[in-house]
Amino acid sequence: MTEPIQNEEYISAITDTALPNNWSVTRNDRFTVFIPGDGVVGDTVRAHVVKRKKGFAYGEIIEIIEPSPFRTDPPCPHFGICGGCIFQNLQYEKQLEIKKNYLMHSIKSIGGVDISHISMEPAVSSPDMYGYRNKMEFSFGENQGQLVLGMRERSSPFKRFSMQVFPIEQCLIFSERTSIIVSIIMKFLTERNYAAYNVFKRTGFLRNLLVREGKNTGDLMVALVTCAGDIPDIEQVYRSLKDAIPALRSFYWIINEKPANAVIIDDVKALYGDEYIEEELNGLRFRVYPETFFQPNSRGAELLYSAIAEWANVTPDSNVLGLYCGAGAIELSIARSVKSVLGIDSHPVNIETAHRNCEVNGITNCTFLAGRVEDVLKTVDTKDYQYIILDPPRGGLTPKAVRYICRYKVPQILYVSCNPSTLSRDLNLLYAEQYRIQRIKPFDLFPHTGHLETLVLLAKEEI
Repeated sequence: MTEPIQNEEYISAITDTALPNNWSVTRNDRFTVFIPGDGVVGDTVRAHVVKRKKGFAYGEIIEIIEPSPFRTDPPCPHFGICGGCIFQNLQYEKQLEIKKNYLMHSIKSIGGVDISHISMEPAVSSPDMYGYRNKMEFSFGENQGQLVLGMRERSSPFKRFSMQVFPIEQCLIFSERTSIIVSIIMKFLTERNYAAYNVFKRTGFLRNLLVREGKNTGDLMVALVTCAGDIPDIEQVYRSLKDAIPALRSFYWIINEKPANAVIIDDVKALYGDEYIEEELNGLRFRVYPETFFQPNSRGAELLYSAIAEWANVTPDSNVLGLYCGAGAIELSIARSVKSVLGIDSHPVNIETAHRNCEVNGITNCTFLAGRVEDVLKTVDTKDYQYIILDPPRGGLTPKAVRYICRYKVPQILYVSCNPSTLSRDLNLLYAEQYRIQRIKPFDLFPHTGHLETLVLLAKEEI
């Protein structure tokens, strides 16, 4: 426990969770105190202030005086250490309520948008509470001189993020196959004395293990991410995995020479099996490669894409722009209802995959272009398109992108967001261009985490 500030002990109910972090919101007699950790909304706690800031403070729980009625037992043995899930100890209905309130607060406080006259639609629950993720990136590290494979620890305002990796045997939000994969990979690597890469010292070899799984097809991809070097008998680990999991369809070796703590691909080697796995969404088949952007919750994505098709006010004569299209899942989902679709994405691999996905599904009215949205839209005639669908990364839209998008003066825009903060900022910019919210619906594609997907329908207001 961190050393408390003298005479700063207090008793408070936890009234909220400050997303996207796992910080419980309490209050002493002077200011709001955020408490990192596993407190739950509705807990009454004895706590102390540890670190003061201007206008607020950070604290720690000394004891839970009265547990919340919303508390539940977390099923994962790694909960509380892992930086992934923050809500496994909270009833799911309360998770949805907190996320929805966070979305509404962000739109009002960051976006400056009055939504009091807009009825936010009920949040769509994930079809699966656990085992929903189709992609995981595990990290290699060292613990007391021993190689470990797992997840990085939670960040804390009390200490510098050390990027410490703690070992895992399973990941409940990913796949039941996790324990088999981890066991085989670790046996192979520890027997050969490979060392984990150290971000601070820039030494070592092993970096990450990337695993992708088709939730509706069962296909499995495993990719070992290392620095440049050699693994003479790597086929052996592939054979062991294939024997244990016959659905293993693709095995890669990825080289990452960048110093950053992220899966950055410098060189891709498709060693065994196919170069891709396949996933099926709403009757369409999609090829997925190591670099492909694809919604991490396959069955939740089916609900989201069905809602997009329902909300989009398009006709067989409509020409649609799909911006930040990834591998084209949204574009292919509406292609048979419109005349044409143009998808734009900055990553050439996504564009190449989108073209292949069109071929696989026999879709001929989609075109895809690689490049930054801000650059490509300079060359696209504004008169040619009547509808725009946006699905940007977590950073949202740039002001320049908003200006180019608004030049088209389309009657309606559909915005798919994975970040309430940047969505709210962008709504402020779109409101300045006379676009107004017509419908808004949260989709919980990330149960037990602080993340939320949101679908917003905006219409151009006539002046």
